Amino acid sequence: MWGKEQRGNFEKKSLFPMTKMLNIIKRAPVSSELEERTSDRRQVSSADHPTFKAQCPKASDHHTTTKKSWDQLSSDSFSNFPAVYPGEEDLICIYEKCQNHPSQFAVNLARMLFTHEELRNSNCRGVKQKHALDKQRLLFIRNAVTKFYQIPASYQTDVWKQCMQGIDTRCRQERRPKYKDFVAAEFYTQN
Repeated sequence: MWGKEQRGNFEKKSLFPMTKMLNIIKRAPVSSELEERTSDRRQVSSADHPTFKAQCPKASDHHTTTKKSWDQLSSDSFSNFPAVYPGEEDLICIYEKCQNHPSQFAVNLARMLFTHEELRNSNCRGVKQKHALDKQRLLFIRNAVTKFYQIPASYQTDVWKQCMQGIDTRCRQERRPKYKDFVAAEFYTQN
């Protein structure tokens, strides 16, 4: 076996590259600090949201664009509903539940921002015969992850890729049949 001096020189390799990245990421402000900054809960439509006001395309621009991209707004039926964004208190609550996991934070935000139907019929980029999720809501999630976890610019794309993978996984989970659906189907066929 190894002696003490050999064990000390042995360096463990991380199975999860995110763990190393999280050691570099600074800790986000404590919830009491964030609560002092805000006094109200904001729920606004995507066009009136302060983060997206300058970035939201006009309705007339949406119909004239011909560029094919993952971040192009989809023209499916559920994009007509105004998005309700969580307030600062809700974001703090979600952050406290998943402090060291930005991808889980992003997934929980996606579950709040998108309906089950949207998650079931979509994915982040709109590949594999699925609709793309709404760009403004994904941008809101990305900005929230960057803000709460204070991710340096050099790591933002890597962290966002992991967040998108988590959201896509959640979308696939929404498409899987649930056990309760089978039980309900059997109940109705027996009667």
